Amino acid sequence: STPTVNTRVTRVIGGQLYVSGATSTGPLFGIGTIGSGAPTTSGQTTTQLPGFPTASGPSSYDFFLDGNNAWVADDRTSGAGGIQHWTLNAGTWTLSYTLAPSATTGVRGLSVDLSGANPTLFGTTTDNKVVEFVDTGAGSLATILFTDTTANTAFRGIAVIPAAVPEPATAALLGVGLLAWFSSRRRN
Repeated sequence: STPTVNTRVTRVIGGQLYVSGATSTGPLFGIGTIGSGAPTTSGQTTTQLPGFPTASGPSSYDFFLDGNNAWVADDRTSGAGGIQHWTLNAGTWTLSYTLAPSATTGVRGLSVDLSGANPTLFGTTTDNKVVEFVDTGAGSLATILFTDTTANTAFRGIAVIPAAVPEPATAALLGVGLLAWFSSRRRN
């Protein structure tokens, strides 16, 4: 990708390659696309999503996009960091609000669970905690799930692992086993 200045996290979402970044010289203070689709050749152009700041702004790390909503982990510890919620309207992204674990804590890792009535956000913080927000809008409060006090360690990424669902072959074997058991019970 060109230019390649302080890129942080990449993801393919909906067939498009996205990247986060934050640098005082540009080109990226939030989320951008790299090329078109999921490119396989070098020299692709990084294009910032419309509406994200272009001269200064968030220190974006991880991110999650879903339709017209984006959540961006901002690791600033100056009172502006946390998990930003952005909305897309008429082709432009607008910062709606920021959910902060505290006034002096930023967020680096981010994972979003959309299975409930409200999005549940999980983040790793600059003060080495794992936090959870149930995103009901501005003012949603953080729940601290874990704190690591081990010297020289730091949490970075986090991922929500969906509940285990049996593979089709496993479910078929289970069904055959139950059928055989019921059949043997009927004969007795």
